Amino acid sequence: MTIYETSDLVKLNQTFENKAAFLMALRTKCVTEGFQTKPKYSDKGRYAANCISPNCAWHITARCIKDSNNFQVRDLNDLHTCSNTQFLPNNKHANKKVLGNILKEVMKQEGRVYRPYDIRNYMSAQFKISLSYHQVWKAKCYAIDMLRGSMEESFRILPLYLHNLKLCNPGSVTNIRTDKENRLVMSYMSIGAAIRSFVHYGRPVIIVDGAHLKGGYLGTNLIAVAIDANNGILPLAYGIGAGEATDHWTWFFGNLRDTLQSSRCCIKNLTIISNRAVAIAVGISIVFLEVFHALCCRHLLGNLKTKSRRVKSYEWHYWKMCKAYRKSDFKYHYKILRRRLPDSTKTLTDVGFNRWSRHHADHVRYAYLTSNSAESMNALSVHARKLPITVLL
Repeated sequence: MTIYETSDLVKLNQTFENKAAFLMALRTKCVTEGFQTKPKYSDKGRYAANCISPNCAWHITARCIKDSNNFQVRDLNDLHTCSNTQFLPNNKHANKKVLGNILKEVMKQEGRVYRPYDIRNYMSAQFKISLSYHQVWKAKCYAIDMLRGSMEESFRILPLYLHNLKLCNPGSVTNIRTDKENRLVMSYMSIGAAIRSFVHYGRPVIIVDGAHLKGGYLGTNLIAVAIDANNGILPLAYGIGAGEATDHWTWFFGNLRDTLQSSRCCIKNLTIISNRAVAIAVGISIVFLEVFHALCCRHLLGNLKTKSRRVKSYEWHYWKMCKAYRKSDFKYHYKILRRRLPDSTKTLTDVGFNRWSRHHADHVRYAYLTSNSAESMNALSVHARKLPITVLL
């Protein structure tokens, strides 16, 4: 006879909220202790099971308490008389709900990425069971839903969250756009503290960019960041939409303009930096008529490289043109590029010197020639963009 280590998941006379809670505890016990059960009978008001091994003395009986849904363990022999309770590396009780409940406690640790491969190795070492990638993936998704809520539930509570956000953060601005069927199309959020910091202490430069969401419901995270007086990144506004279409960016910029105007920000002095996305350019031209729209020099260089491989050899001259303060310095490097890379130089001319050159800029853009600040925020949110929308915001 082999005596197996028992747990306190299921005990004699223990009461559970309902039958489902009892079965969850029983199956978790089976997985953690390494044995399987075979139901003897099971209906709405009672449940009995034996160990799957023949002639084993382990058995359990539970019944529903009268006039309630509570389930109580009435009889339990927690002693195994079989030689080996786990015949195969697979355990039939190891479904996504049982594994998800086990993983839920493990995945509470913040700042760590749990890959299915790591989870499978952990389960194999801890409980001596073999799991497929598909099993582990479903268990991980179930555990995440229990910890953070489901995607659908997150959409449902989004208006409530944004309402309370404005109550707890004075000056915050939020907005939601829905379609005819009351489904979310766009959402906008700007924290009051960030707005006040930008209006009173920030430099009049806003950098915008978008990043794709990675959850069950795909979309785009639109972001506008500013720079404070200490050269720190100041997240100014967030938007969630179905994509980066012109309509989405225009709606986002409209809310951003209303936010700044309500805080008495001088719109005419603003400079907005972005990549060459057409949707962003159209949105800015519609909403911010008097704002100077500058381009990210790094994105522009990437566009030139896709058209000619030779651009990389003259990259130094390009950056000298972007950073030049004096007209003579700009002309010197421009002549070299025009002689060596006529096609790329024509592209730079067509785009407009004022859009990317510091010397020709219509407004002051300070030392910010790229959209690296927004890209840094996108890099910071790479894991957060997998979360449900309310948790993400």
